[in-house]
Amino acid sequence: KITDLDKSKIEEQKKAVRAGYDIDIIPSDLATYGVEAKKLLQDLQSRNERMFLVTFLVLNTADNPRQLDNNVFQASSIAQKYNCRLTRLDFQQEEGLMSCLPLGLNQIEIQRGLTTSSTAIFVPFTTQELFQNGKEALYYGINALSNNLIMVDRKLLKNPNGLILGTPGSGKSFSAKREIANCFLLTSDEVEILDPEAEYAPLVERLHGQVIKISPTSTNYINPMDLNLDYSDDESPLSLKSDFILSLCELIVGGKEGLQPVQKTIIDRCVRLVYQDYLNDPR
Repeated sequence: KITDLDKSKIEEQKKAVRAGYDIDIIPSDLATYGVEAKKLLQDLQSRNERMFLVTFLVLNTADNPRQLDNNVFQASSIAQKYNCRLTRLDFQQEEGLMSCLPLGLNQIEIQRGLTTSSTAIFVPFTTQELFQNGKEALYYGINALSNNLIMVDRKLLKNPNGLILGTPGSGKSFSAKREIANCFLLTSDEVEILDPEAEYAPLVERLHGQVIKISPTSTNYINPMDLNLDYSDDESPLSLKSDFILSLCELIVGGKEGLQPVQKTIIDRCVRLVYQDYLNDPR
């Protein structure tokens, strides 16, 4: 095919020389076909693509001729929107019906060559769906490929964690607020929000929640030294509290080296001495 196109191009260039105009001026369709053919050859040679001969058929059914005409018109309109044209199979209706049935038999000799990636678009089972029918499944949007709803109960997933990513102004906060509202209305979960920008307070108040303001001038505060017997799942919560206080002190000290080993030993020993009486006799 490429050889034939090159031959036609050479002949057009010879005509241009004899006519006395630029040899680069050749028919636009010939130039377009040449570029497409070379791109196809490159895909087959270097991008692990294969060539398939594809017959694309659309089966329209209806209860009456009027409804059938409407269905055909709607299908043609959708195809035209994507610069495609549906052609009616005149005098080949029976062959077209047999080809549409799941028999693996194609009786329509109208084919077009497509590469692997182009052919895969027509396979209806390549779209990954995420839809759960549980009572606590929440709405997360619409599948961009299939336009189906995404309904998920994240607690049933293998990894229930989630991130909301996007450019500024793309609706990250709105998505978070929508999920909070859905979670509040459909589940019995507790929702805790860390809100440094103070933008979730109106939503919390609407849901009759509690807003706790923490600042240098507020009456609320967090006690990092607080400890109770349920602080850890282990039998003794003291080890976890000691690690937390060590991390807190290292963060306060800062620097590249942080706390020295001797300092860590002293802090660990002091933490155990401070909490030992409480753990022996919690009140």
